[in-house]
Amino acid sequence: MRLFIAVEVPDPVKHALQDVQQQLQRHGCHSVRWVAADAIHLTLQFLGDVDADRVPSLLAALEQLNPLPLQLMLAAVGAFPNRQQPQVLWVGLAGDEPGLLHQQQEVVAATAALGFPVEDRRFRAHLTIGRVRREASREQRNALSRALTQVSNPSPVHWQSSPPRLIQSRLTPDGPIYTVLGSA
Repeated sequence: MRLFIAVEVPDPVKHALQDVQQQLQRHGCHSVRWVAADAIHLTLQFLGDVDADRVPSLLAALEQLNPLPLQLMLAAVGAFPNRQQPQVLWVGLAGDEPGLLHQQQEVVAATAALGFPVEDRRFRAHLTIGRVRREASREQRNALSRALTQVSNPSPVHWQSSPPRLIQSRLTPDGPIYTVLGSA
């Protein structure tokens, strides 16, 4: 099973993210696989391929967490590794960033106690809105880089976070299918 732990986002946030996607598309960003609105979430930890018999212990670990609702809002548009060489397009988050980092660290500590590896990369709260296609030409990547400097940041939609959820991801030719297995 391909699993991750994430916080789901409400519909008004998804609508604001769709607006950003549409702005980028109007700027000619056609070399991007856009994330469907209903698939957008805030990943706290990607677990990868996990044996099904480990799911009960993961759910038990999540249930031991006592996550407080966090006040979050959409912030700036960005890209990994950076805007000059975009591979993953995202919208950052603002608000209770210390609380969100603490929640992510609690999730990682809970899964590390079960033997899951801890990532070396520092956590950067973001919502992925698209991925640049591997076959994108240099010209397409340069156009995307320019578009990222011209697009407006999303309206600062505010919301209160939901508890982290353990989610299964099944990859299909039409995109991933997510199934919530349980929550904190």
